[in-house]
Amino acid sequence: MKIYAQFDTFSNLVKWLFYLLKTLFLLYLISLPIQKLCYVVQCEIYMMKCSPWEVFMDKEILKKLISGFNAQMDKVKVDEGRLESIRAQFVRDYSVVNIQNLKKESYCTGLGKTTFCYRIENELKELGDMHGSYASKFGLYYGKWGEDKKKEYRIVPKFGDDPDAAMEKIKQAIIELLIAANNADEESIRDSRLSQIFRSKILGTYYPDKYLNIYSEEHLDFFLKKIRIVVDSEADLLEKQKVLINWMKEQPGTESWTLLTFEKFLYEQIGQPKKIVFKPKVEMGATLSNNDLHEIFAVGNMGNMRRSQKNNLLLIVSDHTKAFYEDKWYGDVLYYTGMGKFGDQQLTSQNKTLAESNKNGVAIYLCEVLESGKYIFHGRVQLVQEPFQQDQKDSEGMLRKVWIFPVKVVDSNDVIDKEILDRYESTKEQKAKGMSEEELKQKAKEHSGKKSSYRSVASTIYVRDPYIAEYAKNRANGICQLCGQKAPFNDKDGNPYLESHHIIWLSKGGDDSIENTVALCPNCHRKMHVIANEQDVKLLQEKNKEID
Repeated sequence: MKIYAQFDTFSNLVKWLFYLLKTLFLLYLISLPIQKLCYVVQCEIYMMKCSPWEVFMDKEILKKLISGFNAQMDKVKVDEGRLESIRAQFVRDYSVVNIQNLKKESYCTGLGKTTFCYRIENELKELGDMHGSYASKFGLYYGKWGEDKKKEYRIVPKFGDDPDAAMEKIKQAIIELLIAANNADEESIRDSRLSQIFRSKILGTYYPDKYLNIYSEEHLDFFLKKIRIVVDSEADLLEKQKVLINWMKEQPGTESWTLLTFEKFLYEQIGQPKKIVFKPKVEMGATLSNNDLHEIFAVGNMGNMRRSQKNNLLLIVSDHTKAFYEDKWYGDVLYYTGMGKFGDQQLTSQNKTLAESNKNGVAIYLCEVLESGKYIFHGRVQLVQEPFQQDQKDSEGMLRKVWIFPVKVVDSNDVIDKEILDRYESTKEQKAKGMSEEELKQKAKEHSGKKSSYRSVASTIYVRDPYIAEYAKNRANGICQLCGQKAPFNDKDGNPYLESHHIIWLSKGGDDSIENTVALCPNCHRKMHVIANEQDVKLLQEKNKEID
């Protein structure tokens, strides 16, 4: 009995173990379709481009995508043949010899559908889309600019101010780029004066077996992250393209692809990043503190260019209380000076982020400082022209190259209270009055001849340069330049009271320059605004020439 009981207990144990193993096996069998379903769902997440920066593709998913793409290769090749025919025709039409003979009339966009720029942007759109960036990317174009509705040749400053001379420089830059590409001279490619997007389009068009027709670093970064490729943080567009091309050549099933096929695969199978724009909970025109900026935008509390990785934005601050930055408004466009207080500014770090903001997905927001510690929120801005370089002095008075970014407020710009602007102008005038005659003369000469800035508040206000105005009064030596009489009274500081006046009004196209600025007594000043006698204008112009 005892033995039997022991046997019975053992038998039950075996039986239970058998049932347990059977149950586990059944559960495993049931789980297989679930695993498969999960895998399919994972693939679908990629296809829907859901959370593109957080979700990565493993080798198995990539293998499936490549296999599926190769299955429809016949169709892909037909389309590729059509595009190759269009590309080859363009290259034949614009050989190096033909480029050398290009005139601005046959180059510029805005002059019909047969020009070089129109064709490379539109006929070759399927080989890399350049739309969405401004015509200034070509260096020279024909059309309008900002509030100036007149159609004429427009030139990016780095190519000068004469359309024909600019055309020669651009042609030379294109030819040098093609030579550099042919010689695999990457350093010369990087040094090209052409805009990055235009440069990349030319490379992909003329050398489709060497360069991808992908001009956005945001898109390149997206593809690299998706397929789990880590590149150096300092890698530029050329380096990232090269890494992707090498990856394609090493993958089973892709090693024989053309770059055009590869581009098609990347966009059709991998996708592209979604642009998610951060919307701050703050009214346009609101005056914020430095701490407010930190809390609202998740940015640091120092610097004029503040990046937030969390909200994918760049907050730029135009601080007019700091003398070494010369940000200027021309209508609703702010010519914003880049980052870097000393030496030549480089198109790196946040300068690069801002320069590529029309294609990198980073939202740009603007605050303006007219009174210390008070940040006036303008809202979101965007680049409306290719950035360009300009000579300015640094904080130590040394001449250097700075980057200028023309940005325009997306929604509206009438957020500045006129009283605030008046207080700011008064502060600048007081600063000018406190300078020595030699300092004032130097400042006036530096600022003379520069295009007068203007901006919209309740109405258009022309911002007069205080150094030029004060210098005009000083050199008049208390004598009205129109009537020749002494100033009618002294101001509260004991100086002869005269008023500065632009001979040709700024609103009529006059320059804010030493040559166009005189000092008048109040009576003559009013006379010039009420009567504006032609003889008086000529007299003032002649008198101004006589004064050093």
